[in-house]
Amino acid sequence: MDISPPTSSFPSGHTSAAVALYLGLAVILARLANHTWLKAACWLLLIVPLGVALTRMYRGMHHPSDVIASVLNGGICVLVMARAILDRGAIEAKRLTHTRA
Repeated sequence: MDISPPTSSFPSGHTSAAVALYLGLAVILARLANHTWLKAACWLLLIVPLGVALTRMYRGMHHPSDVIASVLNGGICVLVMARAILDRGAIEAKRLTHTRA
């Protein structure tokens, strides 16, 4: 449907960014939420990247392989963030409990 250069197809930057942003937000909010229902509601944010992926394919801008690679790319970005940022808090909490004992 849309006209784009043939070199701009793989992977979908829109889908990668949406996965990284909304999955990252879901992970952070699920860790901060106190109620079980609120933690479950955080995962509704994943509807947005799914919609972005489907619309990019519908518009003819990307093939399914482009979108799958983008989901993997965004997911790896979130995994790196979670290991670097979220686990740091757990390590520092352990360190504080060992120094108090």
